[in-house]
Amino acid sequence: MPELSVVIPTLGRPAILARALERLANQVGAPDFEVIVVADAAEQDISHVSVIAAGHRFGQAERPGVSAARNHGLRIARAPLVLFLGDDILAEPGLLAAHAAAHARQSDEDEAVAVQGHVRWADELGRTPFMDFLDEGRWQFDFPREDEFDAGWGRFYACNLSVKRSFVIASGGFDESFTWGYEELELACRLRDRGLALRWAPWARAEHLHRPEIAAWEDRMRRVARAERQMIELHPDIEPFFARRAEQILGARRGRGQRLRRLLPPNPRIRASTIAAYERRLASAFLSAWTAPAVDPAVYDEDYYRASCAGSGIWQSSNGEQFDPLYAGSLQRAGLQAGDVVVDVGTGRGELLVAALAMGAARAVGVEYSADAATLARHTLEVHGAGERAEVLLADARVLPLPDEHANLVTMLDVVEHLTTPELDAALAEAHRILRPGGQIFIHTLPSRTLYEVTYRLQRSLTPRRRREWPREPRNALELRMHVGEQTVRSLRAALQRAGFSDLSVEPGMWIHDAFVPEERPRRLYRRLAAFPLTRRLGAADLWATGHRPPGRSTR
Repeated sequence: MPELSVVIPTLGRPAILARALERLANQVGAPDFEVIVVADAAEQDISHVSVIAAGHRFGQAERPGVSAARNHGLRIARAPLVLFLGDDILAEPGLLAAHAAAHARQSDEDEAVAVQGHVRWADELGRTPFMDFLDEGRWQFDFPREDEFDAGWGRFYACNLSVKRSFVIASGGFDESFTWGYEELELACRLRDRGLALRWAPWARAEHLHRPEIAAWEDRMRRVARAERQMIELHPDIEPFFARRAEQILGARRGRGQRLRRLLPPNPRIRASTIAAYERRLASAFLSAWTAPAVDPAVYDEDYYRASCAGSGIWQSSNGEQFDPLYAGSLQRAGLQAGDVVVDVGTGRGELLVAALAMGAARAVGVEYSADAATLARHTLEVHGAGERAEVLLADARVLPLPDEHANLVTMLDVVEHLTTPELDAALAEAHRILRPGGQIFIHTLPSRTLYEVTYRLQRSLTPRRRREWPREPRNALELRMHVGEQTVRSLRAALQRAGFSDLSVEPGMWIHDAFVPEERPRRLYRRLAAFPLTRRLGAADLWATGHRPPGRSTR
């Protein structure tokens, strides 16, 4: 029977996992131990991972997310002591011996003791200014000083942490609703209530083989925002640490030193400005997913979905049994394949979910931040007997409660015009994160901003009479209230590029919207412009866009 079980959850990093396992095979003075590799439920190359894990115990979690993977390893562990490591953590030769020795110094009856080891950037990565910034600002780890003994329950990092198996199991294990972020602190909060004593063992050292980049960290901070909100909703006594920090940072002076730092010799003022610039980028990313949405969810009430949304007539008259062919047509245009997992952001009444299942999707997930819409969408699924193959999540598009690499196709039909630019950036970053490598995002939006801001305004300006009689604002009251982010071909392409999508296609559709033009004859112009490729974007009201997550590129 082993004395120590090493549990490593993994997703999408087979080559780095192999390095981590190699380090464990070369431990010095270690107790009798076993290694348990647990693949995330979203792992696509399970056969490859199983080959890498050969010689060790191996399994796959039933639910996506790091919490479920750790719990799976915890359940099957045979040793009384469990060491949690990350799949990108390279153990130094004495790591396992250091953890075992730290626990040996405790009383056998004190099962509430856990040991926190140290993690630093891998030597082979070198050092970058951004690494220094993360360490000095304690954005990732807030390790104690080397001479401290008690780490405090808030420094519970399961990338290099050992704890008695029975203690964690008795506390319920990791909360699997936390798929990434704050799952460690949430468990530590419950362990604290059961007497957790977290000891600091700086000599239990490991390297972190993951080069940090500012763009990936912006994505990370948006996910932290979702997790922090989830945490404080579950534990109201916990302060929203990053929210407070982000608000303080954005109230300070702006830093502009990143470019100067690359061009000039080291200078304390330039360095301080660089740090301030990094801080503002991370704080802005966090708050883009933390702050209240620009349009209150209450605006999207049941009446809106029953009477105003596209396809409402057919759905309403049939009580959800029938729906507009636009949903199946959109999926055909997107190239949905049998066996795909589809996530529909802004699912409305849920018709696209049923259409996806009918076309062979293995699973369809709808996301809605309107409670009324979520209720209607669940009714649609129930009417069509979707069962466990589909679900509707009440959530914000900026912070999707779904794991990495979950979907083959993410759809956003008539959603982006309801999002401000920061909200759209956060929503597209989340779509990129949950897509599998090579997966596709598929967008339809209307009306195009070009229709109102270019074509209509040019028409109105042609004669003094039109300037007098035509309204300055062509949008109706509903559009002014809801459409906070109308797009053009250029702006939507730029947003997709910022989110990291490649192989982009953004083009005007063929939908004609001219009812806002006060006179019949000028209305004809829109149909004429839409008939020709060179002028279509001036006459067509809608835009279609697609993009792909580049193969092999991790968002973690």
